[in-house]
Amino acid sequence: MTPRVATRRTDMMNSPIHREQAIRELVGLPDRLNYRARADTSRVRIDDVRRILDLPDPAYRELLTAERWIAGGAVMRWLSLGLGRSAAEGGDYDFFAPSVEGVNRTLDELLAAGFTFRCFRSYRLMCPLCGGPGEIVWRGKPHGPPWPVGPIRCPECGECDPDDVDRFPVDRLLRLTPEQIRDNRVLAIELRSPHNDLAHISTLAIKPNPGEVIAYFDFSVVGFALDDEYLYFRPYAWTDLLRRRLRRNARIPELYRVRKFLAMGFRPYPATVIWISRSLARWISRPLVKRLRRGS
Repeated sequence: MTPRVATRRTDMMNSPIHREQAIRELVGLPDRLNYRARADTSRVRIDDVRRILDLPDPAYRELLTAERWIAGGAVMRWLSLGLGRSAAEGGDYDFFAPSVEGVNRTLDELLAAGFTFRCFRSYRLMCPLCGGPGEIVWRGKPHGPPWPVGPIRCPECGECDPDDVDRFPVDRLLRLTPEQIRDNRVLAIELRSPHNDLAHISTLAIKPNPGEVIAYFDFSVVGFALDDEYLYFRPYAWTDLLRRRLRRNARIPELYRVRKFLAMGFRPYPATVIWISRSLARWISRPLVKRLRRGS
């Protein structure tokens, strides 16, 4: 085989089309993808995916274990690189654990790895030290409702500013309980990595395994999860990622999420368009229905 022929064959083996075909064989997808095509397995080894798609190790793999996972958009972005498909740049990394104790252990591990605490994402503002009610200390323009990041003033602990890393008492940082998560409607613990990536430890989807975590997500294309050894996925996740289609999964998506995926080039299936439209119509009409019921 001449060098030119060998080079051409190598290029063909590394082409997006060849990689896509190899992934189909790995996860058990048919040659022809349509709406009903689904994978015949739910997990494969990360190293097999890396080899096929010529990918680097996923970010923060060294922090993953059999009971600590990264799931959602971060995994989708990583896979998209190997498929030669564009994905949104940046984005956060969502960590998941099977219990509240696992959430607290994950917080300790990330802090030990150089992550810095930013805030508890909760619907009720809470002091990051004692968990009691607090209020934001506004300095300049508020940013990012409904979860602004800034100093919290607590009647018991005083003013706590996570951005002041030299003075913020990390050793006193609150470890969550199921009651605190429920009463304050805590969604996640927000941190910043040593590489300046935004990270969240989810308290919204505390599930016993990665499969149940990704079953909770809104769209199938983010139905991927990683532990230290395996890539997990929903039955239609690969089908829709390869076809660049949006399929509803479980949760009602927020409007900004729909816009985000449309901007990334994903097209919703007709059934998904109908489902989203009906969900948004119910959400918009809910206040009106409540007013009408009170009036009657």
